[in-house]
Amino acid sequence: MRVAPWLLLPFFIIGFDRAPDPPVASGVTEVSDLPLIEMPPARPGKMLAVIVTGDGGWRAIDARVARGLHDRGYGVVGLISSRYFAQRRNIDESSYALQRIVEHYSIAWRAPQVIAVGYSRGAGVLPFMINRLSPNWRRRFSTVALIGLDPTVDFQVTPFDLLRTRPTPREIPVRSEVERLRGRVLCFYGVNEKHSLCRSLSAPAMIPIPEPGSHHFAGNYDQLARTIWIWSRHA
Repeated sequence: MRVAPWLLLPFFIIGFDRAPDPPVASGVTEVSDLPLIEMPPARPGKMLAVIVTGDGGWRAIDARVARGLHDRGYGVVGLISSRYFAQRRNIDESSYALQRIVEHYSIAWRAPQVIAVGYSRGAGVLPFMINRLSPNWRRRFSTVALIGLDPTVDFQVTPFDLLRTRPTPREIPVRSEVERLRGRVLCFYGVNEKHSLCRSLSAPAMIPIPEPGSHHFAGNYDQLARTIWIWSRHA
């Protein structure tokens, strides 16, 4: 995975992030064991956005994309990768966690459709998770937005990931899973990101979207949210 700034290392050592445990909404499926951030819509019946964060947890890019979607009316739930993947997960287990989230909040907030947003590691694991959902829930996804997608991914986050410059033997290729996705797939990459997988994907429903900067998109996070919102409204 991509190296994060070394200044983030203390956050991993003390538990990755300090986001408070969110309140649990009433839904048919229990999700209280998952590290979630919850941003309910102003009123029920709006689109549900599920965000899977990068290694840093609920940091600027994840939080501001979430805020941008929430300000535009969506209900938002964030899965904190730095906490969920602090222990090694398998693909099916991760997919079931996503299904639980979608089922719980679709019912609690009466959301008719779902979009999924992943940043960095979150972008890498999302295609695996979505492709293994039960058909009834997989059909709920109208748009998938992959931000800062790397060619490989591992289903565990460790403090040493911040220091590495090359993939580990445990990382697996992402391309085939992205190409299996159905529906609209937005793939955001910074124009200065030379190794982004978004540059070479050519699936029929894939929409590569270049943005300024590199892996952090020059801080233009609300622009990311706005673009996701525009495309998902017309899916």
